[in-house]
Amino acid sequence: MIDEPFDLEQEPLEKGDLFDIDWGGDGADPDRPVRAHVLAALRPSSGPYQPPLDALLALGDVDAATLAELGIGQEHVSELVRMLRDRDLNTSMGDDPKGWGPSHALDILADLDLSAHIDDIIPVLDLDFDRFADAVVVMASKVGAPAVAPLRAYLEDQNRWVWGRNRAADALGDIVEQHPELRAEVVPMLSDMLSRVEELPEEVATGVMGSLVDIKAVETLPLIRRAFELGKINETMYGPWGEVLKTLGIAPDADDPLIEESHRRYQERWDSQFPPEMLENIRAMQARQQIEQARAAAQTTAKQRKQEKFRKEKNKRKTASASRKANRKKRK
Repeated sequence: MIDEPFDLEQEPLEKGDLFDIDWGGDGADPDRPVRAHVLAALRPSSGPYQPPLDALLALGDVDAATLAELGIGQEHVSELVRMLRDRDLNTSMGDDPKGWGPSHALDILADLDLSAHIDDIIPVLDLDFDRFADAVVVMASKVGAPAVAPLRAYLEDQNRWVWGRNRAADALGDIVEQHPELRAEVVPMLSDMLSRVEELPEEVATGVMGSLVDIKAVETLPLIRRAFELGKINETMYGPWGEVLKTLGIAPDADDPLIEESHRRYQERWDSQFPPEMLENIRAMQARQQIEQARAAAQTTAKQRKQEKFRKEKNKRKTASASRKANRKKRK
């Protein structure tokens, strides 16, 4: 049975089960999306989609090759962005193929020029959709300069949920990696954020720090160290202070007390996130997977050997047959 889209404006603010999409709360919990921002990111449908875009709502789960055959291109960017942020489509439930529309729009947009539209795509960071958020980071980094200002505005907005802001920091770092000419603009921006680390949630501080490390902004090392000293960094995301130094090409000082302190925090958080019984389960699962992989590899190898043996026997028979025929001709 195909369910109707639910009314997001009337959806309860309470958080659902662990693996449910979080449609946002009242903003009291910075770790959750904010419902008001989710409603702004997912706009009410403003009408039907014209061909060829209407085909995206009937396809269901298809591959990229099928999407490429539809002839959707640069002239459709505005409508693709509208589909990406269409509230009715994104809240479509059950087996309705139109629920795939925003995902298809996202895949097509990835190959188009979004320079004039990136500020209309960044609000997707407000959604608890990992695939969409990851794609926005890639799109923004590809666009480069036009994405810097809207990403900065998002990153500095203290009312946004922390993981959207974390992704915005990632995108700014990726922009520098793909557009080195923007380094002089982005590094001071991220440095300024980190200089106010006391005001930043841990997830945001970690994202900003991580981007500076990724782009090897060694000149910001005092700010990065201070963030570690204040305990504003989640060490499980980029490693403890000593590992960050190594990433930056700096040999850690064995006498530096921050090395031990940061590693202690890292280990404590790791142990709390992954208690021994969970790790045992993970190891058991990995062991089973390795056994299955080894068994599959052995079966493949056995099959290949059998095929090779069959091929050699076949060639041997052909050679023997040809030899017999040649001998018969000689006798004649």
